[in-house]
Amino acid sequence: MDSQRNILLIALMFVSFMLYLNWNESTNPQPQGPGVTQQAQHSGDVPVVADASQPLTQDSVSNKLITLKSDVLTLTVDTQGGDIVQAELNKYDAEFGSENKFVLLKNQPNHTFVAQSGLIGPNGIDTLDGRAQFTTNGTDFTLADGQDELRVPMTLVKDGITYTKTFILKRDSYAVDVDYTIDNQSDKSASVQMYAQLKQNLMDDGGSLTMPTYRGGVYSADDAKYEKYSFDDMKDRNLNLTISKDGWAAMMQHYFVAAWVPRDQTDVNLFTRTANGQGFIGVRYPTTTVAAGSTVNLDSTLWVGPKLQDQMEKTAPNLNLTVDYGWLWFIASPLHWLLSTIHGFVGNWGVAIIILTFVVRGAMYPLTKAQYTSMAKMRLLQPKLQEMRERIGDDRQRMSRK
Repeated sequence: MDSQRNILLIALMFVSFMLYLNWNESTNPQPQGPGVTQQAQHSGDVPVVADASQPLTQDSVSNKLITLKSDVLTLTVDTQGGDIVQAELNKYDAEFGSENKFVLLKNQPNHTFVAQSGLIGPNGIDTLDGRAQFTTNGTDFTLADGQDELRVPMTLVKDGITYTKTFILKRDSYAVDVDYTIDNQSDKSASVQMYAQLKQNLMDDGGSLTMPTYRGGVYSADDAKYEKYSFDDMKDRNLNLTISKDGWAAMMQHYFVAAWVPRDQTDVNLFTRTANGQGFIGVRYPTTTVAAGSTVNLDSTLWVGPKLQDQMEKTAPNLNLTVDYGWLWFIASPLHWLLSTIHGFVGNWGVAIIILTFVVRGAMYPLTKAQYTSMAKMRLLQPKLQEMRERIGDDRQRMSRK
């Protein structure tokens, strides 16, 4: 019993230490390559859809970029297509002591990782001829002091239909709402499909034997709350699933994740694809018909930021499962919650770990007390047991009866 208690104590100390290391690295992550300037170029790719026989691409490059800034995010959006081509995390340094902030989404020659969304279909504005070119009433938009929400609309008028794509950033939130409004003032009905996907260069998972990490696709669907789908899996087979209610498609990068979450839709198609050395994972809505003289809204949410479990859980069911504790999840998950709660009160991770150790030892006190009581009783019985052994000898059956 004493050895079991020691093993539990060692396991507790080890898990607490690993949690501290993970928190420290997530707060000061290693740089992922050179930073991207605000004038980074966007390739202009029309996102690949699940049933397209060939990737839809066009080669034009847009210089019309706008900047959206909240207290935690600085996003660069290309008005051609309305894709997020850069996401800078304002509260996370590129490396310890650096003045540069960590960049999760980026569009560099050696590393492309962007969040795309748009409308396809008979009346879609993303076609083989090119992406939609939206207009805005400015180039720099910032969440003001005392303001809880920043809304940035981009508009396009085509064939009597007004398409408005609105980005909604909220204070202290890494969840960005991306909403489409289709106002059909033509004399005919219109049919569109909304898609949202993540595009990234195909690369290995990263990490090492001593510190394994994962970079690649993940998703949540009806038959799987949380499933990894690596770049190798994408190259081997295109994923093609239906989400009846709750689900999402994401790409992870160790301590950070970008995820598209459909809103208010059923029978959403979840897909993966590879093309031109890049991997795609995303969702596509069912076809929506907009009657003449009517308006329809299509909404989605993009999570782009660190793996903050509480916020992710509120954003979408099972999104918090992207925090992978490994095979010790049943110990690490509650300990992480308790450690975070204690840190919220004391504000110091070292002190929080010490307090956590005392809390766990206190919770184990009844077991510890029972162990010591049993050991004390055994010590009192030792003289009598020794006397019986000398008197009875090797007769174990008689010894047991006595």
